[in-house]
Amino acid sequence: MIRIIKSRIRRRTNEKLGVPRSRISSTKPLRRRTTMEKKTVVFKEKMDRNKIIACMNDLLDSFKAGTVCIQHGEDLVTLKPNAHISLEMEASVKKGKERLTIELSWRNDKEHEDKEFRIMAEEPVSETEDETVSA
Repeated sequence: MIRIIKSRIRRRTNEKLGVPRSRISSTKPLRRRTTMEKKTVVFKEKMDRNKIIACMNDLLDSFKAGTVCIQHGEDLVTLKPNAHISLEMEASVKKGKERLTIELSWRNDKEHEDKEFRIMAEEPVSETEDETVSA
């Protein structure tokens, strides 16, 4: 039941985006959303392993440079990863189909503040207590 509902929602969404039902292509954007806050490019294609490795190397080089630009046709999203990135990986095998999902995410609106982290046997003395004792 859930699978049928998702299928109907996806079909309606594609129709709203102007993707005809009969369109069969291995290289196509699945959806394109642009709003004031969000711009998304989704790309899906079957490739041989060497081409995937080349894409992953391009992605790695872009991360090292500090700017990742993803373009498909006229759709473009530019990302600027900061130093603190969340990594989520999921690997699964089901009925002969293997999947590896890698998700990287970060926030650019706030700089990550490295707060001091310590483990001590005694409570630290605060600055206000020091002033009271010396007065």
